[in-house]
Amino acid sequence: MKQSDDLSKIKIYSEAPAVPYEVIGEIQAKVHATTAFSREPTLEEVNLKLKEKARKLGANAVINVEYRRQAMSLTAWKVLTAKGQAVIIKEEEHQPEATLILAICPECYERIPLNSKFCPECGARLKRQK
Repeated sequence: MKQSDDLSKIKIYSEAPAVPYEVIGEIQAKVHATTAFSREPTLEEVNLKLKEKARKLGANAVINVEYRRQAMSLTAWKVLTAKGQAVIIKEEEHQPEATLILAICPECYERIPLNSKFCPECGARLKRQK
């Protein structure tokens, strides 16, 4: 299995999911621009680093993720940090969604259950569908 396939199975949640899980530990990731003229770091970049750290701990998800952006620090420009809890979501205890109607996340463009409050892929807060 490719490393990117392995990382794609690790989900990012900005809140704790309503399913059973076991906390493994706290993790943190940071991405930054190399100069003042470099592009802004993206959520995808910092989420990838979170997923790499979660995989090393044996987790299949990162929950309670919080993001923080800074213009500069002592050693970097345009810093984006993320922190959360690496967890193992107990899939065997997780019941499938009652509805299979899917929507598209406006942030990462992944397919998600229609009534989701947060994207399970990128952690974005979603507006209610009417």
